[in-house]
Amino acid sequence: MDNNLLGLAAVAAVSLLALISFAWFRYRERCERRAAPGQGCPDCGSLRFRIATGQENEIVVSPRRQCLECLRLYSVPPPRWEGLVAYTIAAILLAAMLLDWFAHPKDMPITFSWYGRLAILSLAGALIYGGNRVIRGKS
Repeated sequence: MDNNLLGLAAVAAVSLLALISFAWFRYRERCERRAAPGQGCPDCGSLRFRIATGQENEIVVSPRRQCLECLRLYSVPPPRWEGLVAYTIAAILLAAMLLDWFAHPKDMPITFSWYGRLAILSLAGALIYGGNRVIRGKS
C-alpha cells in the first residue's frame, strides 16, 4: 500500500513539474528580450525582440526572432560552442567505435555489429559536418 502511494506522489510531482515548466517556457515566448550587441535587428539595429510564433513544428538551434520596433523576422547564427560540442560528441563516438573494433575488452558482453559501426560512423560524420557549418558561420 505504501509503495502505491509513493509512486502516485512521484507521478503527481513529475506531472506538476512538467506543467510548471511548460507554462514557464510558453510565458518566455511572449516576453520582451534584449539581444547581445551585434545580434540586433538587421534593419533598424534594435536590440529588443521576442521569439517569433508559428514555428512549433520546426527543429531549430536558435529560434527566429521578431523585432519589436519594425516587426521584422530574423534569425541569428548559433553560437560557436555548439559546433565544438558537436566535435566532442563525434570524437567520443569514434573513439568508442574504434575501441570496440580494435581493442575490444574480453569481459565486455556487448559488441557493435558492422551495422552499428556504420551507423556510428554516419552519425559522427553528420556531427562533424554540422559542427563545421556552425563554426564557419554558414548555418
